Amino acid sequence: MKEILSLVFQDTNVNFNRYKKSTLKRRIKKRIDALNLKNEQEYLRYLKNNQEEVFTLFNTMLIGVTEFFRDKEAFKVLKSKLAEIINTKKKGDNIRIWCVGCANGAEVYSVSILLHELLGDQINDYNVKIFGSDIHEKSIAFARKGEYTAHQLASCPKKYIDKYFSRTSRGYKINEAVKKSIVFSIHDLTNDPPFLRLDIISCRNLLIYFEKELQNEAIVSFHHCLNNDGFLFLGKSENVSDFQHLFHC
Repeated sequence: MKEILSLVFQDTNVNFNRYKKSTLKRRIKKRIDALNLKNEQEYLRYLKNNQEEVFTLFNTMLIGVTEFFRDKEAFKVLKSKLAEIINTKKKGDNIRIWCVGCANGAEVYSVSILLHELLGDQINDYNVKIFGSDIHEKSIAFARKGEYTAHQLASCPKKYIDKYFSRTSRGYKINEAVKKSIVFSIHDLTNDPPFLRLDIISCRNLLIYFEKELQNEAIVSFHHCLNNDGFLFLGKSENVSDFQHLFHC
């Protein structure tokens, strides 16, 4: 596995060595089975002679599961926290939010929609920036387009689709007003400098794929990035673990 991950790192500059080995093994086995190979040794030989497979494996290793307003109860809480943040701001102030591992951008647009719902026309009175980041270049390219099929919008309330999307020949496109405050970027949480002075960090269902040490590093980094009254939004199976003294849960 170490040699396989080394080949991936050489071609993508993404280091998977501190991701959970059980998850990586499942992803590698998926490719071994797809190619009808016998084992990791045989797959390693195949990788060395087929660079395109390195990128296929890279894409397979990434966890791109997301949807609009994923987990309605969680987003209900998030909306209340956004309202709390707004109440601490005055016109001209910054509102800064970072969605980590944003995949196709659904969560980023969901957050932007909530802000538009809370602020209405007054949203332009604030300096709103929502950062959506992911290590997968194709995911970021997709997110920037802001175009989704009806299936991809299945979990998005119809009232938001009617209000914030336009029909296209292939589905729906997010309105420019919602996109205006969003910055999408390719970013490796395990390696690249984080965004700073944030009111909210949303990192849902990403830490569960990290080894414990890397999880801890991410949590400490998030604490450093957040404003004193900021919020960290994690997935159901995630927590701040050994660093509860840094957060009010």
